[in-house]
Amino acid sequence: MLYADYDLVYAGQVGRGRDTLFTRLKYHRTHELAGRWNRFSWFGVRRVLANNALSNINDALHPALNIVLDHIEAILIHAAEPPMNGQGGRFGSQVTQYKQVRDERLGPTDHQMLVALCDDAGIQF
Repeated sequence: MLYADYDLVYAGQVGRGRDTLFTRLKYHRTHELAGRWNRFSWFGVRRVLANNALSNINDALHPALNIVLDHIEAILIHAAEPPMNGQGGRFGSQVTQYKQVRDERLGPTDHQMLVALCDDAGIQF
């Protein structure tokens, strides 16, 4: 999911062929979506193993249809955050959710830079 700030602008997939998440993100930074997004989120289907590695791509997944439908709905709700949805997504007890944490080595956030610019200009933010 690609976002312009917090507005969803594009949804796609990786995993078919040789594309990885990283190669798709690089592609979208230089082609038709270049400059139109600045954030992303992703949802994976591979298990995280005890050593924090991902399970093999070929691990068989054969969930029941109702579970697949609940997961697709949950992913869409979490990605788009539609204002009329009162419930969160139903991932079920067998799904582990991981929250992405921004790496501080990336430097200041957009918000931190805006606050600094306003401070330098004497503008109350």
